[in-house]
Amino acid sequence: MSFFMIYLIVAQISERKPNLSSPPFFIANITFASNNGIMTKTGGKNSSASKLEKEIGSYLGMADKHLNFKYQLKDKKIKLDLITINPKHDQSFLLNSVIGVDKQDALVKLRNYIINRYENENSFTVQWMKTGENQLHTSYFRANNMYEVLDKFFYGRDQTSHKIFNVVLNPIS
Repeated sequence: MSFFMIYLIVAQISERKPNLSSPPFFIANITFASNNGIMTKTGGKNSSASKLEKEIGSYLGMADKHLNFKYQLKDKKIKLDLITINPKHDQSFLLNSVIGVDKQDALVKLRNYIINRYENENSFTVQWMKTGENQLHTSYFRANNMYEVLDKFFYGRDQTSHKIFNVVLNPIS
C-alpha cells in the first residue's frame, strides 16, 4: 500500500493570477491510502464530498470514526462502499454500495439511498461469533433478503473467520 499527500489550492476565480499570500483561498491537505485505486479519505473541511459524508453520518446517527467511505475506481466510474464499524465489538460491515460517475455523484446516490430506501428495507438480526472465540455477538442489518445480509456481513473477510448462528427477519412494527 502506498500513501500520497496532495495539497490543493483553491483560489477565487479572477482574470489575474491568484495571490497565495492573501485570502480568499483554501488549502486542503488530503491524505489517502492507495491500493489498486482504493481511496479512503476525503480532505478539506469545506469540500462538498466531506460535507456529504458528514450529512450521511448524521442521517445514520453515527460518528465519523464509525464510518468508512471506501472509494474505488472501476471501469472509469467510482464505486463507493459505506462500511460501518461497531464500537462494541470493533467489527466492520458493509452498509451499502453505489456506483457514480464521480465521487460527488456516488455520495449523492448513497445519501438518496439512505434517505429514501434504507428504512424501508427489511430489518435482520444476525447472531455470530468469531472463529476461536466464545463470545456471541448480535448485529443488525437492513437488506432485501438474507443473502444480502450475508454479503454485507462477510464483506472484506474470509467466510471461515466467523460462525453465523442465526439470521432472523425481524417483524414489521
